[in-house]
Amino acid sequence: MIRKLLDWLLGSKKKEAKVAEAVPMVTFEELQAVSDPITGDNVKKTKEYLKKINVFRKECGIPMVATSYYRSVEKQIEIYRRKAKNKQFPFANGKFDMTKVPLKSKHLFCEACDFADVDKRLAEWVKEHLDWCAENGFYFEDFKSTPSWIHIQITPPKSGKTVFKP
Repeated sequence: MIRKLLDWLLGSKKKEAKVAEAVPMVTFEELQAVSDPITGDNVKKTKEYLKKINVFRKECGIPMVATSYYRSVEKQIEIYRRKAKNKQFPFANGKFDMTKVPLKSKHLFCEACDFADVDKRLAEWVKEHLDWCAENGFYFEDFKSTPSWIHIQITPPKSGKTVFKP
């Protein structure tokens, strides 16, 4: 029975459109659960992000699970120190360099969220609907740079491109 329901939910685009209304909206509590504390002006910014991201969620009709939303500068630096320790991009040599920490990341301003996308359904939907995404002010890190998630921000990157290299 569960298999039949999953097959129906994951079936055709027509079914996805019908299911769109049944898929829950992204909530403040979900974003707070994957963030540093959201307080002060960031509460208002988060409400703005939620309004916009739920337009996206409703249009695509695909469930979305937030994995990383607001980060403090300290958290951002911690993430990149860990990358250096693990010799991950941009620290292949394993040496931490503060100049390589993206301190203008939209995560720091409540303007971006990462959502789980292991099966790449969200990325595929975006590729098929790039015009709609551009018209509605959604921007994405290059999908090759986000192997198991999708980064969605609501302010344009410096390049102005809908899909950009981080």
